Amino acid sequence: MIAHFFREYPRPNGVTTAVEALARGMTELGIEHVVLTGEDANAPNLRSLPRLSSRRRNPFVTPRDRWDHALDGVSVLFTHGMFTPSCAALTRWARSRGIPVVAVPHDPYDPTRWARRRARKELYWRAVERRWLEEAAAIFLLSPRHEAPLRARRVTTPAPTVPAGLAHWPAPRPQPLRRRRPGSLAVAYVGRYDVLQKGLDLLVDAAALLRAGGRTVQLHLVGAATAAERLAVDRHAQRAGVADLITHHGWVRSLDEAFEHVDALVVPSRGEGFSLTTVEALGAGLPVVVSRGAGVVDWLDGHRAAVLAEPEPSALAAALRTVDDHYGEVALAAAEGRSWVRDRFGPRRVATDWLAALEGCELRAGGSTPR
Repeated sequence: MIAHFFREYPRPNGVTTAVEALARGMTELGIEHVVLTGEDANAPNLRSLPRLSSRRRNPFVTPRDRWDHALDGVSVLFTHGMFTPSCAALTRWARSRGIPVVAVPHDPYDPTRWARRRARKELYWRAVERRWLEEAAAIFLLSPRHEAPLRARRVTTPAPTVPAGLAHWPAPRPQPLRRRRPGSLAVAYVGRYDVLQKGLDLLVDAAALLRAGGRTVQLHLVGAATAAERLAVDRHAQRAGVADLITHHGWVRSLDEAFEHVDALVVPSRGEGFSLTTVEALGAGLPVVVSRGAGVVDWLDGHRAAVLAEPEPSALAAALRTVDDHYGEVALAAAEGRSWVRDRFGPRRVATDWLAALEGCELRAGGSTPR
C-alpha cells in the first residue's frame, strides 16, 4: 500500500490539490493507498496523525503507537513538504520500520526559498532538512531544473522528475470568446500575495510599461491576503501609476469565478515548484502568460496557448503584448488544446508517471514497489 503524508491535507492549497490528484489516480488504477494528515481525519483512505503542537518544546515527540497504526500495511511512504519537522520525524520512524520513503519537496531549493529567515533555514537545513533528503530512497522533483539547486547543496539521493496533476477541473470557457477592444486586456493573477516568490511586483511593473506604451491591462488579483499584503501591493501600484487598474477579489470558492471575465491568466513567479493554476487555466481553455520560473513550463510541450516569459517586467509586458496582438489565434489554441491538457495532467496519467518513476528507484529501506 502507498501512503502520502501531507501535514495540512485537506486544507485548500497547491500541495493538497496535487496529493488529491494522486489519490484519485491510484484509485482509478486499482492501487491501494492512504493519505496521512496532521488534521482531523474522517473519510475513507484518510488516516490522522497526532498534531504537532508548536507549543511543545520538542516538535519530534509524538505518540508513536499512533504512528505505527497509521503506517500499518504501508510499503512506500511519500512525504510532501519543505522545512517541515513532521516530514523528517515520520521519515525516520518509517525507516526504522523498514518502510522506504520518497521525499517530495514540491519547490526547488533555489535562492527564492532562502530569502526570508535565511539564518534560521540554514540552521534547519544542516540539522534536519539535508538528513531527511539523504535518508529518503528518492526525491521526486516537479521539474528537471530543480535538480541543480539540490546537487549544489550536496544532496546525492536519486531525483527523478514527475509532474503534478488535477483531480477536478474548472468549467470549460464558452467558445467563441468575446474580446474587449484591442489594446485592452483583462488578466487574472491567482495565488498568494507573495511578492518575492510569486512576482506580483513584476506584474504591476509590466502593467505600467504597457500603459506607457498606450495599452491597458486590468489586473484581477485572486487569492487570500492579509491587510498588510494587500496594502503593499496597492502602494507599489500607486508608485507605478497603475493603482486604478487593480481589482482585489480575495479568496474565491471556484476558479470558474476567476476565469469567467478575463482574457488570460498571468503567472509572473520568480520561482515556483509547478503552478497548477497554469494547468487549471489551460484545462479551461484560457490562454496563459507564464514565467519560465514555474516548473510547469517543462511539461507543456510547446503548448501554443502558453506564452512564456522571463520573470522580469519587460519580458512579461512583451508576452502580454503578444497575447493582445494575436488574441484570436491564442484563444483558439487554448480551446483546441484543452483536451490534451486534461489528459496530460489528469489523475490517472500523473499517477502512472509517479509509479513508473518509483519502479526505477532503489528502495533502500526495504519493501518493494506496490503493484
